[in-house]
Amino acid sequence: MARNKKSKASEKSGTGALFCCRCSYSWRPRNIHNLPKNCPSCRSTVWMKPFECMLCTRCGHEWKSTSDEPRRCPLCGTYKWNEVPTVHHCIKCNHNWNAKRDWSPKRCPSCRSTTWKYREEEKGSKKDKKVKANYMGVITEEEIKHILDRYARGDSCTKISLTSGIPFSIVYNIILKTEDVALIKV
Repeated sequence: MARNKKSKASEKSGTGALFCCRCSYSWRPRNIHNLPKNCPSCRSTVWMKPFECMLCTRCGHEWKSTSDEPRRCPLCGTYKWNEVPTVHHCIKCNHNWNAKRDWSPKRCPSCRSTTWKYREEEKGSKKDKKVKANYMGVITEEEIKHILDRYARGDSCTKISLTSGIPFSIVYNIILKTEDVALIKV
């Protein structure tokens, strides 16, 4: 059925000439009543479908596709080729990388550090040093204030840890050192 339809290029020009969207070749068909199966130059079977230029946001590969929404990138194979990737940065080795999954990785792929997202200890007051001394990773004063603020609003240590991405032991130690409470909401 599709072979009996006239192409858009021949209807516009009125000359009966056909045009390949893939290789830009134009020709006059022998049989004007039926469309050819493929282009005589490049042998493409999708010669009459317009090609869209696609760009993979993960690897930067450009390709042409007849589909409006291709399933995946032909170079890197990702299914999320049209979504902007999350970029992670390691503070220890200054390595930047794109996230392959929706969650945060445990280690930096370059230096294999587990504390890649925490800052090194900065000089501060004695109270800050006392709080920061019990764990390997160091977090900023703003993050400590944020943790204490959320705990004061009624959030548990587990909920604060899960939503902020800070390990539970760090959240628990901060609340234990700064709050004068007999029972801590775990």
